[in-house]
Amino acid sequence: MWNKTFQAVAEYWWLYIIFFAGLLLLGILWTVYEKRSRSARLEKMEREAKGEAYKLASIVSGLGGVDNIYDLDCCATRLRVVVNDDNLVDRNMLRSTGASGILGKRRGIQIIYGSSAGRIKSELAAYLDKLRDGEDGSTDELYENDERIIEKLYAPIEGDIIALDNLSCFEGEQDQNGDGIAIIPRRGELRAPFDGKIIAVVKGRGQLNLISVKGVEVMVRIGSMTELQSAEYVHMLVKEGDMVRKGRLLAEFDLEAMEAAGYDTTSLVLVTNSKNFGKVYEHCREDVNYEHVALVLRQAGVS
Repeated sequence: MWNKTFQAVAEYWWLYIIFFAGLLLLGILWTVYEKRSRSARLEKMEREAKGEAYKLASIVSGLGGVDNIYDLDCCATRLRVVVNDDNLVDRNMLRSTGASGILGKRRGIQIIYGSSAGRIKSELAAYLDKLRDGEDGSTDELYENDERIIEKLYAPIEGDIIALDNLSCFEGEQDQNGDGIAIIPRRGELRAPFDGKIIAVVKGRGQLNLISVKGVEVMVRIGSMTELQSAEYVHMLVKEGDMVRKGRLLAEFDLEAMEAAGYDTTSLVLVTNSKNFGKVYEHCREDVNYEHVALVLRQAGVS
């Protein structure tokens, strides 16, 4: 029996060589296939990632840039965005990102993406965070997890923030009315610096008083004009008792006309009950938008 087996092997040895060589070749081919397949999958994932990043960048650009995006939300099928300036929105670019439609008026924009709206909103929010983290002078993230903070007061007017100590025209204001800042406007809009309530509208001085949900009382005065002048240039859009959300448009003022007439447009922002807090921190900076944290209020007794 064994002799016959050895005779068969000796006679057909070349078949065994072909068989094992075939197995070896098959193994080599499978290894090459797996490597190329893995490489192709990685390249596809990379292309998709680059495509998604390009899509997010296009959405941001279509909405007028990072600084123009004020609020971001979504529903089942739509990306809901509040922008600072609707004139900067490029609807054609937004459509190129796969949107089936663009709706909305003025600052409120709705971009229809269908069932992927929720995913796009999450990815866009993370993308915006990365972009904003790279901006010089950002202040919001400095206090994101600080439990000692009572309130963050966002800039109610776009422009240059200046310490009151540097302006002789407001000398004594802090001693009389509380700590605060001055803003040289570059845009004729006054927006709510936090969620709260309007407690006074002084049209004769272009002045609003607000209180936040946390009890911080703020006075904002537009320029330094008489009652007659204020009535001509400032248009109040809220009344006493109105509840407002951060970013809501509270008043409009004709900045160009005021400057042309020679009026000082420097506006005052004061925390009128600042004595209730341990420290009010100013964040003076040029060319700020409504997302800049202008003042930070800490708990009393906290350094």
